[in-house]
Parts: sequence; C-alpha cells; structure tokens
Amino acid sequence: MPKTDIIIPTFGQEMFTSACFDSIAKHTKDYRLVWVDNGSSMESREAVMIPFEKSKNRLPIWSEGNLGFVGGINLGLQMSTSVFDTKAQYIVIQNNDTVVTKDWLSDMIAAMDKDPQIAVAGPMTSTRGSWQGWEHAFKHLDVPAFAGMGTRSPEDIQKVLRGSFRARTVDVKMVAFFCTVFRRSVFEELGFLDTRFGVGLGDDDDFCKRVIAAGYKIAFVPGVYVVHNHRTTFKSLYSREKIRKMQLENQQKLKLKHGV
Repeated sequence: MPKTDIIIPTFGQEMFTSACFDSIAKHTKDYRLVWVDNGSSMESREAVMIPFEKSKNRLPIWSEGNLGFVGGINLGLQMSTSVFDTKAQYIVIQNNDTVVTKDWLSDMIAAMDKDPQIAVAGPMTSTRGSWQGWEHAFKHLDVPAFAGMGTRSPEDIQKVLRGSFRARTVDVKMVAFFCTVFRRSVFEELGFLDTRFGVGLGDDDDFCKRVIAAGYKIAFVPGVYVVHNHRTTFKSLYSREKIRKMQLENQQKLKLKHGV
C-alpha cells in the first residue's frame, strides 16, 4: 500500500495540472495520486488524463460542480480515508499550479519522522506571495540568500537548499497549504478543513491554529523546494477585488472563531 496520498483539486488550468502531475510522477515514490476535478470540461479532463496515468497508484474523483479548494480537498479526504482507503500514513494537500523537485516528499517525511510531535510540514517555494517563498524565508531563517537564486533552475535551487539544510526543520505557527504534508492521524483527530471559509483563503490559517491548539508542531523544511505559480485558478475565476474581499471576510471569520 502507498505510504502517502497526494490530494490535488483542479478546475481547468490543464497546462499547470499536467506539469504538476508530470513532476510528481518523476520525483516521487510510494504514493497514490488523488485527483479531485471540480467540474472541468471533458476536454480539460482528457488532457490531464495522460500525465495522471503516469502515476501507478491513482484515484480520480469527479465533482459535477466547482467545490472550490476547501470542498475539493474535503471530498478527496473523505473518499481516500473511507471508501477508497489505503491506510496511508501521510496525506499531502497540494495545489495543481505547483512543480515538485527531487526528494521533495521523502525529505519532508524524513524530517517529520525525527519528531513525532510534528503533525504538519511545508517546503520552501518560489513565490513572493508567501512567507515560504525563498526571498522571505531566508529573512525568517536569518541567513543571507544564496547568490543568483532568482536565475537558477528549480533543479539547481533544490540541490543548493538540500545541501545546505538537509532535513532541518524550523518550528512555525503556520504553513500555507500549496504543498503540505500531514500525518493522517491529524485529520482523524481534528477533522477536515472548515467549510465556513468557502472556496478557500484562511482555511490553512484556521487548520494550523487547530493543530497548534491540539499540542502538535508545524514544521518549515527549508531543504525542500517546490515551485508555486501562486493562485492560478483563483485568478482565472475571480477579480483582484473579489479575492481581496474574500480575504477580508475570511480574516473576520478567523478572528471570530479563534478570538484573535
């Protein structure tokens, strides 16, 4: 049985999804790919089916309508832990506009295995839109960025980061759910993503707060590198103003729920 279920919700954007699935097939072992399609056209699904079938273990889940990120992830979690359960030890929540690099999953799991209190782990990434992007992350680590980071290939960046940080972990309060590893047991204990956050935005902040409140750790693993084309699907569906409005509304929901 595969050690990890990788759950990826999609809606259109087949070019990004295909690149994501290709990278997973190339750089990952001992996993099942759970593809939750949120009502894309048949043409879009057919285009993605080719790279999807490169993964030996796979589970396609079709939704008739767009459930958003939260709904798509929850559907994937529900199906992969009940009807189509493989008893995988780990679960990855991942965006379809990501590209993984060599040893990404095995290195994050290795880092988590060193400390059983780590329930959630996230990697270094490329985007300026997240604190996990290397430009911000190096400041968080209080170390200077490596020369030429902005012009290096993902493969070169992966080698540099892995060679420098290995399986080092940094305790943090939150990681974004663009490519995040969870112990399966944390979902069994805490439940799935909170649907009050609609299609997404703030759901990851909420879940991380629940993880910390339950006494577990969240780890940033700087030796792992994943490329992220930030909010590709969101930007294709919603205007900048709409996204900002959803962010503000969900920030209020977060404050009301957690009293912060």
